[in-house]
Amino acid sequence: MITGRIGVGGILIQCSQNIFKLSCSAVINETGKVTTLAVPWSDYSTHYTFLFEEAVINLLQFCKNQAKTAAFFSVSFHQVNSIMKRAVQRGLEKREIDQTPVAIGLDEKSFRLGHDYITVLSDIENARVLEAEHGRTIEATKTLIDKTFTAQQLLQIEVVVSDMWDAYLKVAKEKMPAAKKVIDRFHLINYLNQAIDKTRKQELKTEQELLKKSKYVMLKNEENLNEKQRQQFEAINKANLTHIAVKLPSTVKFQSL
Repeated sequence: MITGRIGVGGILIQCSQNIFKLSCSAVINETGKVTTLAVPWSDYSTHYTFLFEEAVINLLQFCKNQAKTAAFFSVSFHQVNSIMKRAVQRGLEKREIDQTPVAIGLDEKSFRLGHDYITVLSDIENARVLEAEHGRTIEATKTLIDKTFTAQQLLQIEVVVSDMWDAYLKVAKEKMPAAKKVIDRFHLINYLNQAIDKTRKQELKTEQELLKKSKYVMLKNEENLNEKQRQQFEAINKANLTHIAVKLPSTVKFQSL
């Protein structure tokens, strides 16, 4: 029997269905067991309808929290985790990389409280993950590329997007020498913001009154400044500072990219 939950008009209802088993010799499988009839709305081994699993996955994508999703649907964390793993497996089985992506991305994701990393390979244009590999070393990145693409496919990739992590840049240059190497916008802005704040701290030693509480004034997009912040921004920009006067105009233009 399958007991599952399905959504009807936004309301969750409980349903049960007896699944018949065929015991005649014609339907004995290779393991010697009888065959269970399949139904189109569920996998008999999971005890959940596909519609219920879809609702769980949709909420997971929205809140990105398995415990809260389990509480919302009155199921256990383990059940939500199993549904998530099955959804990932179904996606992997349907994945096709016969058509080589024009642009790929290499990015790191931390887990275990930031003490460990995986490298994620993605198809930029179609916004999908192609593969992942534990670690962010040169060896891990090479393994990731080699198990995803053939040598012929690597020649067809036109753009490789990554951060400035040395392993990614080296492997991209080695494996896809003809492809354009692009540093992603998020990391560029992050590095630029760090440089601006470092420069601000240097100037703060001699211009404390002018630069006091100015960190976020200098890091914000100009259009997001309130009137008080705008006045402070203009005062800093007009001041005869050694470093910041040169960097402020380029920063504003860069953040609009």
